[in-house]
Amino acid sequence: MINLNFYRSRRFRRKKNFYFSTDIKSALVCLLLAALFVSIIWFSALYYLPKNPHLFSEYLAQTIPLYKTFLPREEDILKDNLSVAAFYYLLGINVTNPTTLIKAQIPVFNQFEYIPVIPVTPPIDEEPDDSGNIVDPPLPQEPSEGLVGKTILIYHSHTTEAFVPTSGIPHTEKFDQTIVKVGEKLAEALRDLGATVIHDTTHHSKRHSESYRRSRETVLRHLNSGVEFDLIIDLHRDGIGQSSELGRPITTTTINGVQMGRLLFVVGQRHDFWRNNYILAQSLNNMARSLYPDEPERLSLSRGVVLKTSGNYNQDLNDKMILIEIGGHWNTLEEAINTVEPLAQIINKTLGD
Repeated sequence: MINLNFYRSRRFRRKKNFYFSTDIKSALVCLLLAALFVSIIWFSALYYLPKNPHLFSEYLAQTIPLYKTFLPREEDILKDNLSVAAFYYLLGINVTNPTTLIKAQIPVFNQFEYIPVIPVTPPIDEEPDDSGNIVDPPLPQEPSEGLVGKTILIYHSHTTEAFVPTSGIPHTEKFDQTIVKVGEKLAEALRDLGATVIHDTTHHSKRHSESYRRSRETVLRHLNSGVEFDLIIDLHRDGIGQSSELGRPITTTTINGVQMGRLLFVVGQRHDFWRNNYILAQSLNNMARSLYPDEPERLSLSRGVVLKTSGNYNQDLNDKMILIEIGGHWNTLEEAINTVEPLAQIINKTLGD
């Protein structure tokens, strides 16, 4: 039987008032947090929108997938990705890189750097014959002395990056099968165009997670030597694609019947003058697409410029630094070397103009 006297008692009224006041406090806290969140978004929009006119387009593209098809390609526009950067700095999570979410929740994973596991193809029995198998595509015939008097540094943060069809494995310390060999050929091509080239083959990848720290020491050593560089290249190959069928169509093109690795220019945004590095990268990209454009039967030699909010790739040391990737691990060494002469001409035309 219900005791109505209890509900009329002071004890019940005190309990009711207690729960009621607690609900009000909780509601006020929620409203305060919501107001704070809205304020952050509002002021972020006021600050960032003038710098990124594509901000609302990006949000629309996220909610309406079809809308994305009407936008220019990401690699063709300057994307500050400031909303992503703000999220990264606030929470330590890069929404474009799911591994940062895991590292944020499990701190021990911050001690390791993720390297994709790549299926190993059977090794090739014979060493590649560079002079016999590599055919350079026809280049622009206009004589140029754009690199006379120019000084260029080439180095490799990831010295062990290899080409699976050639070496049988994605990483090896046999530098005649890695990106170091490609750098050697690029140095020769640039010297032929009149440039003074230093090709530093210091091994930076003994521990992959320390590669950029080690290569930073190398770059600082050259910068402190008193030499003034017109261009500093950290030369890589890409690691895109879990299989040859997925990777090669992205990193390969055919120009005048010659298969070669496509170029990708990478700029890190985590330093103050990244825009200067971006201007340099975009100049090289524009020249590449001018000399070797998209055509119905082929892709452009350049894949474009990628901006990375999660690192600086040592580009904070000098505004003339650029990270260039030639092909990917599913390309052959020969295909990467085939790109050397066109890249040398791209650099020649860019620095000479």
